[in-house]
Amino acid sequence: MKPRAVRRRRSVVITGAGTGLGREIALGFAAKGWVVFGTASSVAEVRDLTAASGRRVSLAVCDVSRIDAVRAWAGGVADAVDGAGLDLLVNAACACPYGPIELLSLDTLRRAFEVNVFGAISVINAFLPALRIARGKVIQMSRWTATVPLPFDGAAAASLAAIETLMSVYRAELEPCGIELLTVPTSAWKPADEASASAVAAARLVDGMTPAERDLYGKRLGIAADHFDGMRGSEIEMADAAARVIGIAESGPAPPVTAIGADAETMLRTARGMTDAEIGMLARERAGLATQSTGP
Repeated sequence: MKPRAVRRRRSVVITGAGTGLGREIALGFAAKGWVVFGTASSVAEVRDLTAASGRRVSLAVCDVSRIDAVRAWAGGVADAVDGAGLDLLVNAACACPYGPIELLSLDTLRRAFEVNVFGAISVINAFLPALRIARGKVIQMSRWTATVPLPFDGAAAASLAAIETLMSVYRAELEPCGIELLTVPTSAWKPADEASASAVAAARLVDGMTPAERDLYGKRLGIAADHFDGMRGSEIEMADAAARVIGIAESGPAPPVTAIGADAETMLRTARGMTDAEIGMLARERAGLATQSTGP
């Protein structure tokens, strides 16, 4: 009797899999029988997800902003899949500093670009050989604020807008390879612990400001942070966002840009065809600053 062919298990690599949305995506793929590899930022995250997944997720501590670390991780994954190729790459790692651009250090701004742009590029390039073998798919996570950048969220918005542009270029350049490249902007999902991340960051910034800086930014920063965290509290659950990402990955060809969450869908649709001035006004409205004075 001729032996039955054994179906190869699909494989996925996920950056930022140690916490947040990346963690939920990793757990979701593992539950569906995928071979899951990911990056974490600490040994504690590795231990936590290893236990939570029943050892079905293989995590490595890796800073995606370090090209040598990325290449070493990609080499380990290539050895593990043993030449079978890679079905999916999900770039979920994200650095999102919050605060006035004037008061953010250049190192803080650089970190956002090192992770969100250069790190994402390094990961994509490192896994392209494996993706070509399997004619795989790349999903680049983003946020709708890359299209409608909110006040005090400039570092994250600018870096995510940059990687979205580069994804469009990748798409055109890699079309002959059969690799599908998708950008997935999300709404502000509800954090698992309902923490008011932006409000906490804003309060910390205000505490460190000089009196003059507090006069310039303190009130408006607090209003914007409260509005941003209000969006987080009323939008999509993180587990639901992860399930949507998995659905996009497992479906056939998808639109190049697929928004997740009603807010993201609405904002991207509304911004289409708007002038820069109109988008700026829309951003101020969403941050609760439309009626605030632009001066001190």
